[in-house]
Amino acid sequence: NSPDNQQQTNVFAVGPTFHFLLGPTLRGQAEVRYIVSYAQKTDEFNPQRGSVALRVLKDLNPTDQLSANVEAQHIDFTSANGGPNYDHYDLFARYMSKLASLDLDVQLGWSQLDFSDRSPSASAPLARANVAWRMTPRSTFTVGAARVYSDAVEDMLLVPSPSGIGSSIVTGNAVIGSQVFLERRLQASYAFVDARFSVSVAPLYRKLDYINAP
Repeated sequence: NSPDNQQQTNVFAVGPTFHFLLGPTLRGQAEVRYIVSYAQKTDEFNPQRGSVALRVLKDLNPTDQLSANVEAQHIDFTSANGGPNYDHYDLFARYMSKLASLDLDVQLGWSQLDFSDRSPSASAPLARANVAWRMTPRSTFTVGAARVYSDAVEDMLLVPSPSGIGSSIVTGNAVIGSQVFLERRLQASYAFVDARFSVSVAPLYRKLDYINAP
């Protein structure tokens, strides 16, 4: 993820999603996923991930939805140079609203990490928020913020970028490790799309605090 460390990464993901009704405006969703990635050169970034999730979703009205979410992941690095292996648990509530010109997505909860070695457990509040305002049919302004646990592979593969310009870690001269980090992110974007051309401006601030590699 820097000029002298570009490599192909292959990803395989499989798993079912089960939807079930709990009432006229209340429904549930259960998910199971297995994800494995293979880096072309750096084997320490080759993890296997197993995850399960349970969600209860409530439709407040045709445009607003509230949900309770429980997610659990086990991350197992296949190389001795990676890791340490760890379990990642998230418990959070999510509110979504989709209006004619405004989209709102807010998630608040708690995260915990349990490591397979003797590293101490870590926990912290979880927060994500994204607001998109369609000022005109051609212009959209987006603001996003997050405070979440992640790692280099999960950040690259699983986290969407509201700005639409990618979510890669900008490292400069720093070396990316496979260890988990606490990410603080604030970003905004303006996009104009026309029949002949499009333009976007997307400032981004990120701070990554590695848990086991200060």
